[in-house]
Amino acid sequence: MPVRALKNQYRGINAHLQSYLQADGDWENFHFNHISDLNRTLLDVLDPLGYTASSQQSLQIRLDTNAPRRPESDVTIYDPDFVRASLPRQSLSPQVMEKPLITHLGITEEETTYYKAVAIHRADQKAGIPVAWLELLSPSNKPGGRGYRQYIEKRHAILEQGLVFVEIDYLHASPSVSDAVISYARKGRPLDEAYPYLISVSVPRPNLAQGKTYLHQFKVDDPMLPITIPLSASDVIDFDFSVPYNRTFQEIHLWKQVDYAQLPPNFDQYSPADQLRILKRILTVIDAAQQGQDLEAAAPLPIAYTDISLEEALAKLNSISAKQ
Repeated sequence: MPVRALKNQYRGINAHLQSYLQADGDWENFHFNHISDLNRTLLDVLDPLGYTASSQQSLQIRLDTNAPRRPESDVTIYDPDFVRASLPRQSLSPQVMEKPLITHLGITEEETTYYKAVAIHRADQKAGIPVAWLELLSPSNKPGGRGYRQYIEKRHAILEQGLVFVEIDYLHASPSVSDAVISYARKGRPLDEAYPYLISVSVPRPNLAQGKTYLHQFKVDDPMLPITIPLSASDVIDFDFSVPYNRTFQEIHLWKQVDYAQLPPNFDQYSPADQLRILKRILTVIDAAQQGQDLEAAAPLPIAYTDISLEEALAKLNSISAKQ
C-alpha cells in the first residue's frame, strides 16, 4: 500500500524524490520549475533591500567563438543602484567550511592568468548591475556530462567578472564539480564522510586568486539552514533554500512520485549512514500512517527510531512489506 504525503517528510532534500528524478530521467521538469520557484522566493527576500532577480531557461553557454560569450544564468541577482553596486563589498563571515576559491575550481594560481584573458560580455544590465549568479546543476553539466567542459568555462568566466557564484548540487549520483570536497558518487557505496548534497557560494573578492568558496554540505535528512549570499557593499541575504525546494515539491505534484513505503530507486548509491537515515524516515512515516496520523499536519515527523542498525531497519521494512 503506497504511503504518500503532500508535504516533504524529510527535514531537507527528499532522498526519495532525488533518486526518482535521476533514475527516471525527469530532471528537466524539476529543473525548469525549480528555477522559477527559486526566482520567486528570491524576489520576496531581495525586494525590501532594493535588489531584483531574473531567471532564464538555458544552463548551457552560448558560443560565438571558442571563448564563452554572454553565458546565461539560471537566476541572476541584480542591483538597480549602480552607485551601491560599485562600492567595496563586505567580506563574508563564514559559518561553514571555507576553501580557497582556486581549490574549489581545481586550478593552480598560475592557471588563473589564462582565465583573466577570456573575452566575455556582461549579462544584460537593463535591470541593473549583476552581483550574484545562481546555477542549479544538471547531470549534463557534471563530470562525464556532455556540457561539463562548457559549464566549467562559463563558471570561470563569470567568476572573473567578480560575481558571487552559487552552485546548487542536488545530484548525489554523479561526481561533484568541486575539487574541494569528497565526491559522493563512486564505485561501490559512497564513504560515510561524503555528502550527497552541496550548495557552494564562491566569492571572487578581491580577485579570483584570493577569493574563497563557502561549502554548505548536507547529508540525507539534514535540515537546510539559511545560507549567506553577499550582494553589493555590505549587503547580504540569508536565504533558506528549503522554501523554494518544498514549493516545487508540492506545486508541480512531485510528492506523488514519493512512496515512503518503498526504498528509493538505486538505494545502493547511498552511503551506509545515509541508507540508515532513509530507512529511519521510511519506518517513521509508515508507523504514523498506520496509526492514522495526519502526515500533512506534522511535516516532517520527528524520527521515531533512534537506536536501530541498518540491518535491523532493513529487516523491519521487509517484514512490513511481506504483510501487505
